[in-house]
Amino acid sequence: KTDDAVLPDGISKKDLIEKIEQAKSSIVDGREYVDLISDLIGAKRSKEYLILFQNPSEIRATGGFVGSYGIVKLDDGKIKKILVDDIFNPDGQLRERIVPPFPIQKISTAWSMHDANWFFDFPTSAKKVAWFYEKTGGPSVDAVITLNPFVIERLLDLTGPIEMPEYDTVIVSENFVDAIQYEVEEGDNKKE
Repeated sequence: KTDDAVLPDGISKKDLIEKIEQAKSSIVDGREYVDLISDLIGAKRSKEYLILFQNPSEIRATGGFVGSYGIVKLDDGKIKKILVDDIFNPDGQLRERIVPPFPIQKISTAWSMHDANWFFDFPTSAKKVAWFYEKTGGPSVDAVITLNPFVIERLLDLTGPIEMPEYDTVIVSENFVDAIQYEVEEGDNKKE
């Protein structure tokens, strides 16, 4: 039969062949994503990620001042460790005096993790932050991830409301910044 023949359900043979080719391509692409996600969640070997929490109110090249950081360790698809800490705690463990790039020298004679996101090229900043983290006694990490309130707001738009009964609140993108700012500055568990 010809390619423009119409099959019983009203679709042409040509359209059917195109749809089959698209489906095959999607399956191949999907397989690559499955392998990537499997690797990211530590299915074959554990992964440790350094997460930088950036404040965009204090401008830095990668999206804001790094005021705190987190370590997330994944193994076999499960979270094995989560640590969130003030950035100045590892900075205080740095025993060497590292001379900062020239423009930073106008405000500081030493360089540390909290200002290592200096480079506009994110991979360069990420490598420098990871390097500083190791210099302060932290383990080597598999990747550096940055988050700021705008990213969290967008994620909340996707996930929808998150109930937090221990704080007597429901977090949504519209109240996220105010709620977090309140907890950090005035909340009962300020240190946490």
